[in-house]
Amino acid sequence: MRESSADSKSAAYLLVAHGSRDLRSQLALTQLADLFRDSSQNYRVGTAVLEFGEVSLDQQIVAFAGELEAGDRLEILPIFLLPGVHVQEDLPAAIDVARPNLPKGLEIILHPHLGAHAGMAKLLTQQMSEHQIDAWILLSHGSRRAAGNQAIAQLSQRIGAHPAYWSIAPSLAEVVTRLIASGHKQIGILPYFLFAGKTTDGINQAVQELRLQFPQVSLDLAHSLQPTVELATILLDLCQSDCPTSP
Repeated sequence: MRESSADSKSAAYLLVAHGSRDLRSQLALTQLADLFRDSSQNYRVGTAVLEFGEVSLDQQIVAFAGELEAGDRLEILPIFLLPGVHVQEDLPAAIDVARPNLPKGLEIILHPHLGAHAGMAKLLTQQMSEHQIDAWILLSHGSRRAAGNQAIAQLSQRIGAHPAYWSIAPSLAEVVTRLIASGHKQIGILPYFLFAGKTTDGINQAVQELRLQFPQVSLDLAHSLQPTVELATILLDLCQSDCPTSP
């Protein structure tokens, strides 16, 4: 087992998210980094984004690593829920571009993405336990790559929910209609999205329209995932796991 990240004073952590023009999402990422900093004994923590940053991700990595030296360790945590193209291709590619401009001898560790941690299911089931619901829907963005939706199908099965997707079939409306036809009167919707933003606003609107369409049914919309101590603890556990990868 490798040395725990939290035991090394030379470690620096970079939380990499998708990025958004929405200020709410930007603020939430900063808040998560602050919570993680507290959990990791105040070691150096920064944030970076794949899209909508002032500079490219590789430049953000280089800037963050500017004060590090040979023998130090840069640990990169992908703040993504699904193992899509961003996690599997874009992030490793940005690290490769940044590498020649990083301090010589700097160790780089790319950790598994946030959604890979088993604790994410626990966060969702905690939300579910706070409501009296007949049936739950786990609503994710969805991928046009069939393999990209396997994680959601597995997570849905694990927590006892029905999968639905924002960008592909089956849609939220389709799954709600099917559950109502099966006799369910109280339906809960779990948005599997990080932080508030344009998409979660769209989900709120869609649920309002479904409530008008099906007034005889109670549709309970839970919150998207927010920057919490629990989420920061999951990130720290990813850093201390035995399964990091060196890109």
